[in-house]
Amino acid sequence: MAKRAEDHPEFTIDMLADVACVALNRLPPRYVRHDVDMMFYLTERERHAIELSMEEALHFAFGFVMERASKITAA
Repeated sequence: MAKRAEDHPEFTIDMLADVACVALNRLPPRYVRHDVDMMFYLTERERHAIELSMEEALHFAFGFVMERASKITAA
């Protein structure tokens, strides 16, 4: 998310928190204590699918929050 946030300098801290919440709500839960656990228990195909899902969720979330923010400022 940090890389995408750099592309949206107009987003406030609260907007970025909203982006994180919207994106996380679109993803299935994964309970991983350490990165090595995730790498060990997932196949390459599963890791790739998770990365794609995260990218899709972030893309949606940034658009969603941007759209809502523009409606608020227009009102």
